[in-house]
Amino acid sequence: KFILYLWGFTAGLGLDSNWEKIGEHEEELKDLSFSDGHVVLLTDSNKVLVRGKNDYIQLGFDARETLNSFKMLSVGSKII
Repeated sequence: KFILYLWGFTAGLGLDSNWEKIGEHEEELKDLSFSDGHVVLLTDSNKVLVRGKNDYIQLGFDARETLNSFKMLSVGSKII
């Protein structure tokens, strides 16, 4: 299980403050990536969870909107 907190530059993540819990999941966290206004998580079971700005479709969803909570991204089964 992991609990993820974020502080500092949080623009685009739909947070109410500069220090906030942004995610919790029952699986173990394998890897994570933060960028300008978005977060990408990879779980031990290879689920990809994304949250944040998607104005240039950088999170993989067609809708150009901010995701205020984590959403699972469907990816192919083969990882290169």
